[in-house]
Amino acid sequence: MDSATAQQIINKNNEAWRSFLALKRLKGRLPPHITKVSMPRYWKRNGKRELRIIVRNDCYKVDGKYLYLPKGLKLRIKGSLKWYGKKGRLEIVYDDVDGVWRGFTTIKIKKPPIKRGSKPLHIDLGVRFLATVWAEG
Repeated sequence: MDSATAQQIINKNNEAWRSFLALKRLKGRLPPHITKVSMPRYWKRNGKRELRIIVRNDCYKVDGKYLYLPKGLKLRIKGSLKWYGKKGRLEIVYDDVDGVWRGFTTIKIKKPPIKRGSKPLHIDLGVRFLATVWAEG
């Protein structure tokens, strides 16, 4: 096992344990949708372990059609990138229902500049229409 991969697995497990301990500290003050807090377990789906590959951010590269992994591995990808910025850890998970591998990564994007105006802007998120936006004046 490559040391970069082992490091990312340890980081992911540490995140899960930090989350668990933070929820334990909030015992009694948890939101109503959280009914049970349990220790982190194996990555499982429907009783089977998930096949998962974790790759550190400096060990892969994505260009329009290909994902480049260490050891000269080049994989063709479908779809297009939706976000651009500083890339984070890549997680590749096997979806046994569709029989495909899916990749997930975090992207840190730069904040767009906030334009300050004198007139307020209103946004209403609704059920029939996704969003209604209007500006005064």
